[in-house]
Amino acid sequence: MLTLHALFGNPEDIAQAGPLTRQAHKLLASWLRVGEALMRRVLILEAAACIIHPPRAKAQRARRAKSAESFDPAAPESWRAPFSAGAAPQKHARHARKAQSSRPLSPIGLAKRYEALIRAFNAPHAYATRLAKRLWRNAPACDAALKAPPEARHRIDQFAMLDAEARTTIALRFDSG
Repeated sequence: MLTLHALFGNPEDIAQAGPLTRQAHKLLASWLRVGEALMRRVLILEAAACIIHPPRAKAQRARRAKSAESFDPAAPESWRAPFSAGAAPQKHARHARKAQSSRPLSPIGLAKRYEALIRAFNAPHAYATRLAKRLWRNAPACDAALKAPPEARHRIDQFAMLDAEARTTIALRFDSG
């Protein structure tokens, strides 16, 4: 988190900076993928310690109505910025085409991912509990949670050890096979 902050500032700094060049967008996205991979491993270790109660029969999930979000770049606490502990964001064809063009790219999506990463870092238990439930229900979620970009091994000290610990934890705690 300190490295992200030192390199790019706060999420609101990114959101307020205006359009990014393709190179700056790519660099920030790369660092965010590494941070997200690290956070997913930390959450796996935290999830192993969570006590999960069996789901209730026909539990009704509260559905939040999607409202039009008014985005204030200076107020990251008001952003809808969910952290996906299950997998790294996927590149879509639309984003790939945008990345190939020479026009500037919006920093808003990256700023929201950065804010989500900070929220997960500051309060990991809620994210770990949700991840534990997902890992118990869905074996493929384990593989998705362990995806990491190749540069993670070079940018994070002892990433291989943390990765091995997370994989062992999943095998011992969540694999039912």
